[in-house]
Amino acid sequence: MSVRTPEQSFSGTLSWDHAKDDDTLLLSGPLGQGAAQIRRRDGFVELDTADGKHFVDQSDERLMRHVLGLDLPLDGLVDWLSGLPRPGVVFRAGQDDQGRLAWLDQEGWHIEYDRYALHGGRWLPGRIVARRGESLDFRVVVDAWGLQ
Repeated sequence: MSVRTPEQSFSGTLSWDHAKDDDTLLLSGPLGQGAAQIRRRDGFVELDTADGKHFVDQSDERLMRHVLGLDLPLDGLVDWLSGLPRPGVVFRAGQDDQGRLAWLDQEGWHIEYDRYALHGGRWLPGRIVARRGESLDFRVVVDAWGLQ
């Protein structure tokens, strides 16, 4: 994954363990340096940094902005990385020639999808590029989907 803002850029690895009411994300830089763990459960978001700091908030966006300086909505990412619009929120979308989501505009984000592959009976994107204006660019290339 990579994240770019006018002030900073970051590239590294994102490992995501997703369950219905519990998400754990591990962000790490090259060679595992700069790791941060984010966990969503029971209406709270917890963030642990590599230097041992622990942060808790009810708002994922507020926590990400405060600690990492990024406006990344974890709630939206759960759906967006799976090639789905966030439920209950207005969106515009377009499809590829196979009827899969090719692009999505939602909550000020423009998200493009490609490199679909069949995983667990479902077509999932292999590359996601999300942009919020000129201020934030988030890219994910999926190495593997660990579906259960």
